[in-house]
Amino acid sequence: MATALDVISRAMRLIGALSTGEVPSADEAKDGLISLKAMLGDWEGRGVRLGAVVDTEFATADTIPVPVTHLQALAFNLAVVIAPEYGRGEALQAVIPQAERSFNALRAQYVRAPVIGADPAVTVQRGILGNTNFGAPSTGSDDAIYSDTGPLYP
Repeated sequence: MATALDVISRAMRLIGALSTGEVPSADEAKDGLISLKAMLGDWEGRGVRLGAVVDTEFATADTIPVPVTHLQALAFNLAVVIAPEYGRGEALQAVIPQAERSFNALRAQYVRAPVIGADPAVTVQRGILGNTNFGAPSTGSDDAIYSDTGPLYP
């Protein structure tokens, strides 16, 4: 698990706002934490259901209460969010593709396609005169579907 400061520092290194071994100033860390929390709230609205993480108050020294599989997406996407604040738009060309890939992989863990079924009205066999239903379909011994006018599917 990583602390919020770890993620903020990595995001700043990705855009070139920090060098290896440097740590953000207190103001930079505070701004990064605000951006991180806002980003997590945005993710919640985009289908990444992090639950209590969005409402949990955590400081820069606290461990972010997310699985370790989320850390790549956190760092790269936070880098995209904070880059304009540091005038580092040029660094985004290298960061955005990884941010998109990692977010899409993360979102795939949370977003589920709804299960759909066929409308029963569509599956009822219809007679040969348009949508006129000639009674309840029945199945003969030869497994053909029959209506009042004869077999529909021999």
